[in-house]
Amino acid sequence: MRVIILIAVVLLLLPAVLASAADVYCAIVSDSDYWDGTIAWGYDATSSVTSPTAHANQTARDAQYTATYSSLWAWEDARDGVAQAGDTEYAIIQGPWVNPDTTSWICEDFASDAIIIRAIGVARCNGIWDDTDAYTLEVASEDDSYGVRVASNDPTTFDGLQFHDDSITATTGFCVEFHGTGTYTLSNSFLSTMGAANAVEIDAASTTTIFNCIIINRHTRLSGGEAIHAVGGSTVYVYTTLACNFDDAFEDSGATTTAISCVAIDCVDDFDSWDTITTCATDQGAGEGTSGVDISATWDSTCFTDHSVYNYNVQDTDSPLYDTGTDSSGVFTVDVTNYTRPRWDLGPFEYQAAAGGNIAKTAGIAWASIKKIAGASQANIKKIGSIAP
Repeated sequence: MRVIILIAVVLLLLPAVLASAADVYCAIVSDSDYWDGTIAWGYDATSSVTSPTAHANQTARDAQYTATYSSLWAWEDARDGVAQAGDTEYAIIQGPWVNPDTTSWICEDFASDAIIIRAIGVARCNGIWDDTDAYTLEVASEDDSYGVRVASNDPTTFDGLQFHDDSITATTGFCVEFHGTGTYTLSNSFLSTMGAANAVEIDAASTTTIFNCIIINRHTRLSGGEAIHAVGGSTVYVYTTLACNFDDAFEDSGATTTAISCVAIDCVDDFDSWDTITTCATDQGAGEGTSGVDISATWDSTCFTDHSVYNYNVQDTDSPLYDTGTDSSGVFTVDVTNYTRPRWDLGPFEYQAAAGGNIAKTAGIAWASIKKIAGASQANIKKIGSIAP
């Protein structure tokens, strides 16, 4: 009888115990008018997690959140002692962000099972640097400092963010550091540095996946700066990510490293001691690794829409990046703009033909000089502005 009573008590208490685990949504908003009506944009529709839904007014939207903060630091400071085991902690970033978030911070001491930091709507990175709407974490780091350090939270995801390290003097600072034991993901993001600092530092005992990212150094290239640096003991997978103007694009210091469908341009060394390199494009010789793509003579003219303004969209179907990548749909299926990849182009962007035709006119180029893609007729070419064929 006592056993039966005990079982009954446990069964009665079990729903309450299970109910303690929850998905906790907090909003990170700018000091601007942040309501853009696209609350659900950017979520993985196949996820078992129910996303917040769009509402016609800001009051209804705000009611979906546990709290609202004006910076990621403020969110982390408030939530790190509150999160419970079984929770998934969401920081949902909304814009527009005319002014950047300027406080560096450490993501640590969460008791939750997962942390997801995601920008949505106009706050989300679309692959081209945006100072007007997209969320940016901008810091001026000194040596050994960082924009954000993730310390032993398992797992943690950053999706759709812009990071900028504005320090030219730093030699060992970085935009993002994945520090200690954990499983980390960095996706659909733009990282920018100004000197010898590393953009992404990955420490020992971590497993990190990076995809659809643009990582650039905007300053004169300085010795020691790396786009991604993987330290011994870590395991790193990098897909469809572009690195430009670093001393080393991808450096492996004793880690276990894989790069698939990546692009490295204008760097002293594209892959330094990297273990596995598959279908990656480099501007050094005949490419590196398995099925490497040589863009040494073409990267600044035929690969991208406009490298001079950091627009790394695939230029056209004649680009050497077009349809030369490896299918990675077991990991992700979209490009940095959230466009479902119909094939696998190299780098963060998948080529998208202009609606209504295959060619878009660029201002200042005579119509007669526009290159027509095979099969396109003048009648189905998309016209931009008031240009007439």
